[in-house]
Amino acid sequence: MNAKRIPSRWGVAVAVLGGALMLAGPLAAQGMGGGPGMGMGGGMGRGMQGGGMRQGVLPPDPATLETLKGQLGIRPNQEKAWDTYAEGVRNAADFRSAMQASRPATPAERLSERPERQMAAGDVHRDMADRRKGLWDVLDSKQRAILDKEAPLPPGPPGMTAPQ
Repeated sequence: MNAKRIPSRWGVAVAVLGGALMLAGPLAAQGMGGGPGMGMGGGMGRGMQGGGMRQGVLPPDPATLETLKGQLGIRPNQEKAWDTYAEGVRNAADFRSAMQASRPATPAERLSERPERQMAAGDVHRDMADRRKGLWDVLDSKQRAILDKEAPLPPGPPGMTAPQ
């Protein structure tokens, strides 16, 4: 068999690329990478990515609230609970925007601020879960199914369980 030798510059390039790819996964899993769903505020979105990570969703976009309200067919006796829920959705979106805008620049700063930021995110999540439960309690079974499909409760921060 007549094997061709790969030029040394290609061998070095392949080795460097392979090493970079091997490091990217562990760094991203620690929240230090820049991939979607990795780290605090680092491109979070529907369907967080990453092996072994919790699958998650964000609260509804405030711009879709009127559509969701129409899909649910909110009745007059449900308006107060809907308004409270909708306010929570807007608050969560404002919080998310503020967290992304104030994201620390360096990995060391992000690591240092992570506990405080996670606690704040937990507070927002608990508030959102409470507001959603208040709405859930006044909905009928068809409306609940729509809410679960169109606006499921996002998972909370690690170690936190949401009220059912």
